[in-house]
Amino acid sequence: MGITFTNKEFMKLLENLPLDANEKVYKKRLLGALKSLNGGVIDVNKLDAVLGNMGLNLTEEEIKDLKRNLPTDADEKVEIRKLWDGLKAFTGQKIDVQYLPDFLSNMGIELTDKEQMELLKMLPVDAAGKICENRLLDDVKSFKGGKVERCKINTVLEKMGSKLTEEEIKSLTDNLPVNANGKVDLDKLMEGVKALTGGEIDVSDVENVLGNMGIELTEKEWLKLLKNVPVDAVGKTYQNRLMSSIKSLRVDGKVDMKNVMGEVKALAGEKIDINNLENVLRNTGIELTDMDHMQLVKTLPVSDDGKVHQNRVLKDVKSFESK
Repeated sequence: MGITFTNKEFMKLLENLPLDANEKVYKKRLLGALKSLNGGVIDVNKLDAVLGNMGLNLTEEEIKDLKRNLPTDADEKVEIRKLWDGLKAFTGQKIDVQYLPDFLSNMGIELTDKEQMELLKMLPVDAAGKICENRLLDDVKSFKGGKVERCKINTVLEKMGSKLTEEEIKSLTDNLPVNANGKVDLDKLMEGVKALTGGEIDVSDVENVLGNMGIELTEKEWLKLLKNVPVDAVGKTYQNRLMSSIKSLRVDGKVDMKNVMGEVKALAGEKIDINNLENVLRNTGIELTDMDHMQLVKTLPVSDDGKVHQNRVLKDVKSFESK
């Protein structure tokens, strides 16, 4: 199938498989176990075969679009859990783009004719003139245009998968600029949500996130943390909610709580390409020697797609400036 595991990951998979008396398992159950496994990588060159074995029939254009957006390593492999995340955009009903204005209007989003044309240009529409609803919503989230009726903000966010509490919705709407017609810019709304929530974190990444901060929790503390962190149906939580849950825990004496929260905040902010680091620093008025630049790159936690959080960069740069 083009899927590879470490010995540890393979043993964990076997532990979770419902084998019969002959040590065999149904294909669908195997695929179900793979989806819940936090491990394993897939060769993107064998992606068509993998998707076919999973019973997912994506069009040629959709597969190309999926491959373009997957964070692959130097060997053109991608982690299974990141493939599942990418595939979510290609699930749900398909929408005929000729009905796009009505679909968005029913959500509470209004686009001008010019904005509709701009949005259509960036959408991966198939040969039948249709697009998966989840893929559409992903692109709408990052679209620089459109307006939302203030009274429909919660409806729009829920449709996009952002489930906020009543208190969070009130805080968000109270701080958004509203025009004379009671409408908010869509991009301002998305920026407000990110600032309020801190962005999403996959719950399977929480251990790595805390590990990178130097936080060690006892088994009892881990259970308490996982019990208190609100996780959605697809296994994600908001960064700020994770922060709140961490604050309620007794953190191991190896880490000062003030430093912990500083590290969590360093994971916020937009991501920047590590290859563009020098330009980003220069634009903020920071200049490093070649030696300092090389040392900084070595210390930064760069993701598989070659990016790092801007706040983390600025935090680490301070250590160079203080020397």
